[in-house]
Amino acid sequence: MKNNPIAYSNKKNDFFSCRLSAIRYPLSAKEGFTLVEILISAAIALFVVLGVYAVLNIGNATWFTDMGMLDLQQEARLAMDGMTREIRQSSSSGMSITNVGEKVEFYIPDVASSISYSLQNNQLVREHPAGTEKVLSGDLTSLNFSLASDIVTIQLILGKTAQSRNLSFSLTEKVRLRNE
Repeated sequence: MKNNPIAYSNKKNDFFSCRLSAIRYPLSAKEGFTLVEILISAAIALFVVLGVYAVLNIGNATWFTDMGMLDLQQEARLAMDGMTREIRQSSSSGMSITNVGEKVEFYIPDVASSISYSLQNNQLVREHPAGTEKVLSGDLTSLNFSLASDIVTIQLILGKTAQSRNLSFSLTEKVRLRNE
């Protein structure tokens, strides 16, 4: 029979009788857990689960923030590359900067009509030929063109919100115009 105590004499609780009771009822013969053991186990499991959740939550927020910044950088570089390639082919005599530096209009020798880049509704817009607009970049917060002798300085600032964090990326390029 399971957990059947061995008959012993009724001795007073002394050192040996305590040891005999441990022998009579080994720990492996217990049939359940006490409430205290269950509560301690549940608390430990809860702390482990909360720790794993915190690590995953921080990792997720970091990933979305980094992806937002990567999108801004890629968008800014693509827009800047396209503008610098075309502006480099122009000369200072065929270039005009208006709207407090937010719009540039220029001519390329092989093209009959002008090409312009401007900031419209937080978008970088390329217009060529006249009346035909193409959006090159969104999330644009600032665009500035400046001309000093034969060098055009272009500054783009893009911004967006990712995971309740405001992200901003700035890119500046100096372009030397071709000789006339």
